[in-house]
Amino acid sequence: MSEWDVSGSHKQELPNYSQDDEITFSSEKIEESPPADVPTNVDAGKRWRFMLCNNFFNSDLKVFVSANSVEKYKSFKNSSSAQAVQYDRELQSQGIGIPLIRADVHDFHAHKFLTIKRYYVDKEKIGSRGFDSKKDLHDFCIVRKHRHGSYSTYELKFSPDPNDISQDFTIVLFKHGVLPIADYVYRGSRYRWIYETRSYESPYCYSNYLLSPGQHSMTDNWDKETNKLEKSLDPNNPLIGDYMSKAFSLKSRNTKKEYYSPMQLASLDENKNYDPFSRFRQKAVFTMRDMNNTSDHPTVDHESIYSVNLDALTSLCIALVFKRREDIKEEARKILEN
Repeated sequence: MSEWDVSGSHKQELPNYSQDDEITFSSEKIEESPPADVPTNVDAGKRWRFMLCNNFFNSDLKVFVSANSVEKYKSFKNSSSAQAVQYDRELQSQGIGIPLIRADVHDFHAHKFLTIKRYYVDKEKIGSRGFDSKKDLHDFCIVRKHRHGSYSTYELKFSPDPNDISQDFTIVLFKHGVLPIADYVYRGSRYRWIYETRSYESPYCYSNYLLSPGQHSMTDNWDKETNKLEKSLDPNNPLIGDYMSKAFSLKSRNTKKEYYSPMQLASLDENKNYDPFSRFRQKAVFTMRDMNNTSDHPTVDHESIYSVNLDALTSLCIALVFKRREDIKEEARKILEN
């Protein structure tokens, strides 16, 4: 089996339904929302609402399962009485009030883009010392970026169990250099992230979709052996080739109805109402349909990190790639302004 093929490498199963950095030739800003008749059903049913929190320098990013989890984590640090500390540790042992993952950035590395670490609870030590954010975590996903002219690839190498390398798998995300799309394959199904500019209150939004069988995807030109695309695999794919004409056309950066599908799964939005002086600035929200919390599983606790399954973690890690891209843009703007 190819290292890129993850369709049969996990015990968990999916529900049974089947930017290379942008090249800019104009300083004109394009405000583009999704077409009015595309589906926007990410809020339908039960969902996760993850909080993405940066430190002041954007060098450290923590993700919590909810806004309430962020507040609990802050309050735990201020607990002083023995009774309060004991109560806090009981909640922590249930995965409540602690971060889910942390993303470390690599600004000066040729290919290494992010190291994403997953937090856990050391139940043998939780009673004596509580949760330790510096010790209770392990490498969960390493992200590497490669430029290929008209597109970039992001290789996400996942290690769900640090003690069992047989569970490791890799996802390759293809980000178009002009079109506002990024495509990937997960468990044999094709997915897409679409970049949508919004307004001052919400400068960007990325939406995640499960593609329909008849839709074109950049991954149709992927041999599943490398991190590159081959034009010959699907010569008629309109997403591949003709790069220069796309690059010189401002309309190419707009979203189009054909990019979307009926199945929206998640969205990533910037939160403009964060406290700029807070230790944990809640700068973005990742909202995701909880496909595993159905009527057969009514007791899923959306305040506990233990309720986040591998599929959700995988989508979250991909969303962090786009979050880091936006942080890089923000840092560049601040340098220009100064």
